[in-house]
Amino acid sequence: MPDKTPRDQDHHDDTVVLRRRSRVNQVNSERIRKAVTGQKSIHPALVPGISVEDTAIRYPTNKVVFSVAFVVSMAVVVWAFIAPANLNSVGVAMQTWVVGNMGWLFTLVMLGITIFMLAVGYSPTGRIRLGADDAEPEFSTTTWISMLFAAGLGIGLIFYGPMEPLIHFQSVPPAFDGLGIEDGTGAAAAPGVAQSILHQASFPWVTYSFVGGAIAYTAYRRGRLPLISAIFEPVFPNSPNHPVGKLIDIFAVLVTLFGTAMSLGIGALQIQTGTSILTGQDLTGNGWVVAILTIMTTLFTFSAVSGVKTGIRILSNANMGLVLFMGAFVLLLGPTVYLLDLLPSSVLTFFKTVPDFFSVNASEGPREAEFVGAWTTMYWAWWISWSPFVGMFFAKISKGRTLREYVTVTIFAPAAISVLW
Repeated sequence: MPDKTPRDQDHHDDTVVLRRRSRVNQVNSERIRKAVTGQKSIHPALVPGISVEDTAIRYPTNKVVFSVAFVVSMAVVVWAFIAPANLNSVGVAMQTWVVGNMGWLFTLVMLGITIFMLAVGYSPTGRIRLGADDAEPEFSTTTWISMLFAAGLGIGLIFYGPMEPLIHFQSVPPAFDGLGIEDGTGAAAAPGVAQSILHQASFPWVTYSFVGGAIAYTAYRRGRLPLISAIFEPVFPNSPNHPVGKLIDIFAVLVTLFGTAMSLGIGALQIQTGTSILTGQDLTGNGWVVAILTIMTTLFTFSAVSGVKTGIRILSNANMGLVLFMGAFVLLLGPTVYLLDLLPSSVLTFFKTVPDFFSVNASEGPREAEFVGAWTTMYWAWWISWSPFVGMFFAKISKGRTLREYVTVTIFAPAAISVLW
């Protein structure tokens, strides 16, 4: 037979390369499939990245999770209608027990996830992308930040933003005991704002970032279901269908439901009271609250069903515009120089006092127990209850970002806006 021509040889070499690539891709696909289903572990650096949207995995409604969560939530609603006083007393007793016995755990969790997120974001793992290696972000950075901020804090900043610093101004928190700061004096202003930064403008965003990053990594990098239970795939193989995984998802649904209900209730009462003051009309009564909740729920449903890229994106950008307008209004027409002086002094006071903030615990005395129960531990529990809901939204809008970019923006950008507010 005649020797192969150079062209035939090139064709032969290309065919060999393609076959080798095909075998490599098959091996990688098999590795990824086993990693996704929990059959085999694979090092994160070796995963080329595959989104759950690019797999054949379907995730219809889990009937067990839905049914149990529905029954439990309806039972609590019926309980509230039949015996509201009893529900309140049980809730207060549970809160008192948790604060008195589990406050140390909440503190360790907040510190632990902070250290973990900073290590993940600013170590070599920060280069890992939340998605395939060639994935691109779906939203601009400005829209992304607006959506992050709107998801994490909304009505809470309007209500607690002015109220909490004033309460701490009138009664200096325990972390500042021994410094000789008198209640209600000029020296109490920076401590009051610093304590509020701890609760509303710093560690809450770490909590959301932690849960959101975990969901985004498992769903968009490892091809798993975008569920809280899927995070535990290495521990419980096929975790969404594992009994422990179902229990995790049930708790995630319940804490999301009741955490959202609490915020909606606060927002409705705030709107009711504000409207009464502005109009001079007596708008008290459950009828007005129900009407306000109906309007808020309608807007919420509209934004949800219209999708992230339409309704939620528009509302988030509008929300950020209103925040900037209201903040500029207060800054320019209020005591401008005083506010500009208070900003750096409050931030410096916060960083200087962080160790003292976390050293306050219920076992120190009645004053400390009352404070952490009404403020710090209550906030930690509140943010954790919101983390499945907010974290999943963080994951949804952060596809295509690197872990370093994700950690930097989700933790520091909304926190900076909250501090300024």
